[in-house]
Amino acid sequence: MVLSSAFSCVDPALVDDPEDESFSDCSSSGGKGAPLRSSRSEPIPRSADQEDVCWICLDPAGAHGTLERPCACPRSVHAMCLARWQLHSAGRDEERVCRFCHTELRDWKPVMTQATGAKVVTPYMRVSFGGKTYKVQVQPGPEGAAAFERQIRSLLQLPEGLEFDVIFHCRAPGTGDKLQLQGLNAFDAAVHCASLSNKTPSSSQAAAAGDRKAPRKAAGAFGRLLAALGCRTGADDAQPGAA
Repeated sequence: MVLSSAFSCVDPALVDDPEDESFSDCSSSGGKGAPLRSSRSEPIPRSADQEDVCWICLDPAGAHGTLERPCACPRSVHAMCLARWQLHSAGRDEERVCRFCHTELRDWKPVMTQATGAKVVTPYMRVSFGGKTYKVQVQPGPEGAAAFERQIRSLLQLPEGLEFDVIFHCRAPGTGDKLQLQGLNAFDAAVHCASLSNKTPSSSQAAAAGDRKAPRKAAGAFGRLLAALGCRTGADDAQPGAA
């Protein structure tokens, strides 16, 4: 049995304005979605005279940072591109290990926080159920996830034996891309996205405004790759799941 509900996260300064776009939503879903798979099983070999490029955005080193090889694969990647890839894979094995060589990857959260220059704030989740809305402060980690589940069960009066599934609707830090993160395994990723305010430090605003085209290009290439792999990258405001 799955009950209708919706969740969100927000900068505490915006708690009095629940319709603000900085909320990221999460709704219950009737059943778990099928894993997202790629038809590609291994990296495509690169010829000796081919320029080294990021295997995600296909750009060389430069505007998006230096290229690195974080695993055993013979392919280079920008740190931020890989962090975004891991975020889109939140809750699945690919968030933590390379899909090709199965090497454990570093945590993407510090990379994304530093690269976006976002301000870290206390995250809240908005829970909508039965025509009522609740605001719940959340914390990352296993203890935070367990506390979140207990709060939801208490608010919605769900018995301990009743399982429920959720889909977090978030905005990617830095780009504002809408994401759908499936299941409680993606809780940490959703909380991290919610904890990064859209406001960047004033000292970096001018540089960010002058360099808008490059991030958009990277986002477009990344979006096309995700589309080719069958990943979902957009969603409107959360709708209640079917009971």
